[in-house]
Amino acid sequence: MSKPKTLNNKYFSIPKDIKLIFPKEKNLSSADIKKSVYIPWEPRYLNFCPKKFRQFFKVVLPYLKVRTTDVHIAICLLHADKLIRKIEKEKKIKIRKDIVILGLILHDCGWSALTKKEIADSLSNSKKLEVKGVALKPKLKHAEKGVKIAKNILKNYNFKPSLTEEEKNIILEAIFLHDKTKKLKNKKLPVEIKLIADLDHLWSYSHLNFWQDTIRKNINPQKYIENLQKSINSYFIFNSSKKIARSMLDERKKELKQNTRKDECLFFFKVKRRRDIKWGHAVNNSKKLKKYCESPRIMMIEGDIKKIGKNLVMAHDLNQKIDITFDDWIEKITISKKGAKLDFKDPAAVLPCLKKLKALNFKNPIFLNANILQGSGGKIPKFKATEFIKSCQKYFPGAILSIGWTTKNLPDRKYTKDMIFQMLNLIKNLDCSITFPIKADYLKSSYPNIELLLQNPNHSFTIWNHKPVSNDLKKWMKRELDHNKTYYDLIDKNGDAVFL
Repeated sequence: MSKPKTLNNKYFSIPKDIKLIFPKEKNLSSADIKKSVYIPWEPRYLNFCPKKFRQFFKVVLPYLKVRTTDVHIAICLLHADKLIRKIEKEKKIKIRKDIVILGLILHDCGWSALTKKEIADSLSNSKKLEVKGVALKPKLKHAEKGVKIAKNILKNYNFKPSLTEEEKNIILEAIFLHDKTKKLKNKKLPVEIKLIADLDHLWSYSHLNFWQDTIRKNINPQKYIENLQKSINSYFIFNSSKKIARSMLDERKKELKQNTRKDECLFFFKVKRRRDIKWGHAVNNSKKLKKYCESPRIMMIEGDIKKIGKNLVMAHDLNQKIDITFDDWIEKITISKKGAKLDFKDPAAVLPCLKKLKALNFKNPIFLNANILQGSGGKIPKFKATEFIKSCQKYFPGAILSIGWTTKNLPDRKYTKDMIFQMLNLIKNLDCSITFPIKADYLKSSYPNIELLLQNPNHSFTIWNHKPVSNDLKKWMKRELDHNKTYYDLIDKNGDAVFL
């Protein structure tokens, strides 16, 4: 299980203009779903194709509806004219542009003949650009299938003027060889074949694919830039292509700088990882609050909030003794320079609390938590999901949203794929830091599904428990979880803080 590195106190966000879709495939593992993320086609992409070839592009489009292939080809077509002119000048030759454009449109049509599992496998072991391991077989297969599909399309399409058999064979050979850069460099082949391969490879350096691949390949964008930089000489054939790739990579470096943000919580407490944040859980009485406010180790204090009449009080339920109001609770936390996690148990408490926080100009780290979706065996939520999120963003846009599911204290429950997809759909347009509270009892059985929640670099988990966590589970968490992306809000049998 990979654990991508992050820069200290910083996280990365995907640029707002990039829309990523996770396929809702129940027959694929969560890891394969993540690898199968794609950028949806938009009609404007058709205009990236030269007018002369748009009708042909429309004919081929049905074969390009997987693996972001349709968008990929449209983006590569944008570079075709420029690169053709540069290589003509570089090599002092005349290039048959029509052959290049037609070959580029057809080169990846073979993906349409592969299964969804094969397509996911093609993106395995690919943090660098070389193809190896389980990715190799589907890569080779898509080229072989592509030749058969393209041969049929070329035979039946009414080109004016007609293509010669030699021209068709050049296109088919380009399809077969476009991922075999070493062979292309060492073989004496028509320049059009090599040019199609270089145009195809520019996609890896493009704005859309770079950020898509940080998700599909589960790689830190800074590390991916380094990998792309190292690959330029081996990945491209022509010097002109290498220059364009370097220029595109410079643009990605600028984007990375623009989309790198300081993690306010880590920065405030001067720690490197979310694991390093120490928590006090269910701090709902004055004695426990005093203890944790004075503790040199505790950083974040979590408390449950209800509204009784006109009063905001700290209580998980009304059966417990209530001895502290929210006003007193938040004031003591502010003075002690701790962070606060507000666990709302009552929708009526949300707006009054948020307004008080805003009036206080609260500067310490703040988490705003509610169970806004129904979980496995859980009750119907008291909160309206979109209403809760909008209120939090309106009054405290800098807060960390902590949004989860209602749960039940049963050992055989888990977070299902349907629950995860519902959450992803809810937050798809949010550009803020989000943590997902995950019940420790559900963690191991749910992990293949909940991994999808970490698609965005500013998403994290908060692991919590209502009873002591076993030593075996602690060992599993230490070994398997990404501690850069995980908070641990754990308690022992007495309700005291446990540090992992």
